[in-house]
Amino acid sequence: MHQLSRRKFIINILTGIGAIGFGYTLPKALAKEKIFWGAVLPLTGANALYAKGIHAALEIAINQVNEKGGINNIPVDLIVEDNKSNINNSIEMAKKLIEVDKVSFLSGFNHIFGMSQLACNYNIIFANYGLNIIPMEKVCNTYFTTNITMGQATKACTEWAASQNFGKAWSLATDKTYESSLIKPHFFEAAKRYGAKVKSQLEVSSKEDIDVLFSSKRIFKGSPSVIFANFIDYEWQNRFVMLAREYKVTNSYNVILILGSPLSGADLIGSSYRDIYVGIPWHWKIEDRNKIAQKFLEIFLKKEDQIPNWQHAVAYETTRMILDVAANLGTVATNKLIDYLEVAKYNSLRGKGEMRKEDHVSVSNYFILRGKIAERPKDMFDIAGIIYAVCKPRKCR
Repeated sequence: MHQLSRRKFIINILTGIGAIGFGYTLPKALAKEKIFWGAVLPLTGANALYAKGIHAALEIAINQVNEKGGINNIPVDLIVEDNKSNINNSIEMAKKLIEVDKVSFLSGFNHIFGMSQLACNYNIIFANYGLNIIPMEKVCNTYFTTNITMGQATKACTEWAASQNFGKAWSLATDKTYESSLIKPHFFEAAKRYGAKVKSQLEVSSKEDIDVLFSSKRIFKGSPSVIFANFIDYEWQNRFVMLAREYKVTNSYNVILILGSPLSGADLIGSSYRDIYVGIPWHWKIEDRNKIAQKFLEIFLKKEDQIPNWQHAVAYETTRMILDVAANLGTVATNKLIDYLEVAKYNSLRGKGEMRKEDHVSVSNYFILRGKIAERPKDMFDIAGIIYAVCKPRKCR
């Protein structure tokens, strides 16, 4: 990774305070007359449901930076390319943004490996809005995200489960995706750390296989006290939760989803998720205790007429963090931005966070939710509650 300065800097993003004390003289003018932020998103096709809110969050972040003067009084323009939900189109779109549109920043949420490497080759900052799945040793120093890794999520939820004295008989049920494979080493390490015995490790290849887990009673193998689960596809996740309710699993077992899908975080938690625990990087109920999150919630609701989910929050937060540093330094020069981003400490939608130097991953809170009884909500937001926040800076590594 990039060599770091020993000096510590505080970046108060999203608050309007700005970064101070950098010891850097602002350039009189930037080389560019225009500054472009490029994004490759699936605006159409199967993944468009995810992209619409990400696009909105990105626009909100850039508009806020421009309202404060942009970068050296030059506004940032957003250029979005539609990969039509086909990740094979992403590289071509990203190359067009870099070579033709001359973007200073690149972002996206799928085909992260390819696009981050392309940005690395062109020495352009890449902002990842999707799952954080690039191995640490393969991360380029132009890559940044405020999303947690699968390892961070696993460490956090197992730590919380152990603190609740749920019992030391654990099982793990996952799909066979690469993303879920990243959970396993951290899960077994945690079981060893907390003295838990892994009763079963179950994998499924299709949504129909989830039905078999329950009908064959394999899910109950070894009589685990805690069933941890992870399914990248939100329909698979919802199927698992529905069957857990149907088979009354929560009457006898504690069920924890290690990383809830973005859609479950904002749209689907409610009566079907009652008594199901869900780990998530951000949740709108944090607005009760975080003014930055409250402001974001208000703006997003007004713009989209829907509740933002954690993926929207990651898109907003990552974009603001990068652009706020660029605005405070008055430059889009990649190497100068990296120097400061690598030591960034910031106030975010989740509370105080910092940037992990080794792989440019955000280290901040992870939340445990529990679905509430939907028949008695206080308002439209009261369908799940944050019951615990774990994985604070310097702890969740």
